[in-house]
Amino acid sequence: MKTLYLISLSFSIIISSFYDFNESTSNAHHREIVEVVRVIIKENLFQENFPDFEIYAKLPKYISRKGWEEFTPGPPPGSPYIFPDIEQILKSNMPNYVISNKDFQFFKEQEETNMEVWLSQLDFPNYILAKKGNPIPNEYVYFSIPVFNFDKSIAFVRFGFVCGGECGWSGEMILKKDKTDKWRIVNEIINGVS
Repeated sequence: MKTLYLISLSFSIIISSFYDFNESTSNAHHREIVEVVRVIIKENLFQENFPDFEIYAKLPKYISRKGWEEFTPGPPPGSPYIFPDIEQILKSNMPNYVISNKDFQFFKEQEETNMEVWLSQLDFPNYILAKKGNPIPNEYVYFSIPVFNFDKSIAFVRFGFVCGGECGWSGEMILKKDKTDKWRIVNEIINGVS
């Protein structure tokens, strides 16, 4: 009976440590998402240039590239995006970066297992978030979920900013951690301006 109890106890400890590992991994991933979004807001001077802006709190999920034929894109913010061809984006914009097998695997995992993220459910500091039930505000910024490489030293994000009426722009950014472990924008591609 003691043996059965000890086996049961050992199994419970193993399961709970696995759960704690996944929980801490998830929390670390969410911290990176918050940090990437915060850096984009800060480096683009949104708060200084548009003091009344709000952040659209929903980071929409991606649609797998396998299912793109059936996908009909909706208007931003909040509509899903097709998962980016991240390998090609990195090759084009960071030609010296060598994509590892771990990177390829991690990109695939992010493509297949992503879910929408609400910044309002994370520890997101010092910015006004548009609420789920409120109409879309006049001035707001919206983001996709960042796509990270395996060691989370590079991130790719789609974004847009609406500054009222027909004023706004959208684009894509690549961020990289510097030697001090801080995110920096290394490439910004503006796709549309009005």
